Amino acid sequence: METSTLFNLETFRYPGIFPAENPWESIKALPGFLTSNTKVENLSIQIHPTAVIEGDVLIGAGTIVDALAIIRGPTIIGKNCYIGRATVRQVLTGDSCVIGDRCEVARTILLDKAIVSHQCTILDTVIGNQVNIGGGTIIANVRFDNQPVLYTFNDKIINSNSNKLGALVGDRAKTGAKAVLMPGSIIGKNSIIGATAFISGTVSEGQFVKTTTTIKTVKLNS
Repeated sequence: METSTLFNLETFRYPGIFPAENPWESIKALPGFLTSNTKVENLSIQIHPTAVIEGDVLIGAGTIVDALAIIRGPTIIGKNCYIGRATVRQVLTGDSCVIGDRCEVARTILLDKAIVSHQCTILDTVIGNQVNIGGGTIIANVRFDNQPVLYTFNDKIINSNSNKLGALVGDRAKTGAKAVLMPGSIIGKNSIIGATAFISGTVSEGQFVKTTTTIKTVKLNS
C-alpha cells in the first residue's frame, strides 16, 4: 500500500518519517524519530500557567496550550496549533492542528490542519490533512487476542508485525460523534464515518458509512 494513497505529504514538515509504502510503519518509527528531533524551545507561544509540559517538547510559533493541558515528551507540536485540556504523549503534529478538551492522544501523527474534537481517544494512529475527528471518537490500538494488527487493502490482508497499532485516516476524512475505529482500520480520503458507526476493516475513498436505527414512538398513558 502506497503512503500517497491516503496522505499528501507535500506541505508536511516531517515527510521523512513516512516510508513510500506501508504508512503504518511511521507509527513504529515515531518514538525514535521524536527522541532524535525534539528539544525544548522558547518561541512565540501561549502556555497557560496550569498546563504541564514534561520531557523534550518542541512547540511551534503561534501555538496555544490551554489550561490543564498535559504534554509529555518526546513530542513535536507544529505552528499555530491549539491544545485544549488534553493529554498528549509522543505525538507529532503538522501546522494548524487542534486537539480538543478531555482527549487522550498518544503515539500518533497528525498532518496539517487535522482536528481532534473533544473527548476523543486516539492511539497509535495517523490522521491525515484536514481530517475532522468528531467528538467522542475512539480509535483502538490492541486486539483482544494480542496478535499482530492486520490491515486489509485491495482484498489483501497485510500483517503489520506489531500488536499495537490503530487506524490510518486519509486526508479530508471525517468521523461523527462517538464513532469507533478498531485496530487496523483504514479510512480512505474524503470518506465520512457517521455518528456511532463501528469500523473494522477498510473504507475506500469517498464513501459515507452510517448507522441506521429504527425509532419507534409509543404514546404515553395520560
